[in-house]
Amino acid sequence: MRCLLDLNYDVLLRIFTHLDTASVLRSAQVNSVCNRLAYSKHVWLAIVLDLGSRHLLALPPRDTLLSLSSTHLINEVKRLVFGPRTWAANSSSPPTLQRSVRLSAPSSGRSFSEATLLSGDKHLLIKCGSGYEIWDIAHSRRIWARDDVLASQIGVQVVRDGTEILIIICTGQEPIWTTNLAQLDCKLVVSVSLLDLRTNSEKQLPPLHLPRTCPAFSDPVFADDIWAANVKWVVEGSRGCRGVLLVNWRKATFVLLHHPIQLVHKKLLRGHLLALTRANALSALVLYSPPSFNSHWQSLDSTVLAAAAQAAIPINPIAILQRVEYPLMPLRTPLLSIHECPLNRGSYLVSTHVAGIRSEEFRGHLPHAALLRYRLTLSKSESAPPIWEHVSSAGTLNSVLVDAFTYAGYGMSFPAHARESTPRVVCRQECTGEGTSTVPLPAEIQTATAGCVSLSPHTGALTVCSPRSVDVYYYE
Repeated sequence: MRCLLDLNYDVLLRIFTHLDTASVLRSAQVNSVCNRLAYSKHVWLAIVLDLGSRHLLALPPRDTLLSLSSTHLINEVKRLVFGPRTWAANSSSPPTLQRSVRLSAPSSGRSFSEATLLSGDKHLLIKCGSGYEIWDIAHSRRIWARDDVLASQIGVQVVRDGTEILIIICTGQEPIWTTNLAQLDCKLVVSVSLLDLRTNSEKQLPPLHLPRTCPAFSDPVFADDIWAANVKWVVEGSRGCRGVLLVNWRKATFVLLHHPIQLVHKKLLRGHLLALTRANALSALVLYSPPSFNSHWQSLDSTVLAAAAQAAIPINPIAILQRVEYPLMPLRTPLLSIHECPLNRGSYLVSTHVAGIRSEEFRGHLPHAALLRYRLTLSKSESAPPIWEHVSSAGTLNSVLVDAFTYAGYGMSFPAHARESTPRVVCRQECTGEGTSTVPLPAEIQTATAGCVSLSPHTGALTVCSPRSVDVYYYE
């Protein structure tokens, strides 16, 4: 430490700007010099910019960002980690509104029905009739639109430090399922495009024509240069197969993985695949590792993909992280929410809300349903095993669904039997395992119906959609 402190102050400041948030906070406790360095504006500006590049913070324009004080920058990070300051479960007052933005539909445009904030909270994906639009929030304008798209067949993700949006759409009529190859003539096409946010220009990548033996494509997800989607295909002499299609869209390569168990939810994490699987009465959180299929990547070509569908690679887990047992007929489709830790890269908070639990592990402790939270740490070395820690188990009512969840611990919930007519409630699921507490309902959503309100899992902003406008609310 003495050798470190002998360095020039400017050199020390440069070193501190390369530390992660946790290291900066630990360094502040060493001595007065480190404390002064740790709370300097340059250090926290670097931290905020890093969080913005990871799409964890919605950053203002650069000129505005540079004018902010270190205290303001620190408060932005606090809001991300702990949630808005006024969203306190023990408060009798609704959270305090910081600012709001309204996007109005053109007079000749179609009515809005759903709105979702993309990562970084700078853009909205809005459902309009049978199509979708992407809107720039800061400039209140539409920058992309597409008709005739099913919700399960579109994927949108901000990439390249927030300068581009990757859009994946599967089009074509899904045929009636049959195992007779002679009768199967599927014509599904996966279109991939890059929307450059600096020029508002769209670049179309070569389309992918799925094999005629592949009748289903759904739920694309993203991570860095790879996207993954659930697919089904027919093999001669079998009842059909299901699995995951992984595509590296920059290298134009793919690998088709056969998975006999239903993947209810899946997420990509630094090349790993985390899935919530379901087989009969048993579900499990399962982690799959790239080394098990790294040697099987092939050039992305429709003919090669058709051949791969007849000899897909079996996908084997490297770790079954947690088993959760359901009744024979699961009462709800569970939620799987994953957040990268703002303080440490490579560490993730995994939240899942499940209904109908009957596992011995939770019997007598949780009432019919539970919010389960875990911490997953992935090593930079492929040979090192992942670290999986149970964080908390909080009971919830079986009649309540949870649709979204933030890193800070806030979720959108509402009575399951009245989804379309009951306003959603913003609730706090305590990480201490002591149960569920409710935050007073913000005035902005008290008159909104459940299907029109959504919570940003990134920043906790609320989105309220009406036929002619979308309002985005940010809280202190």
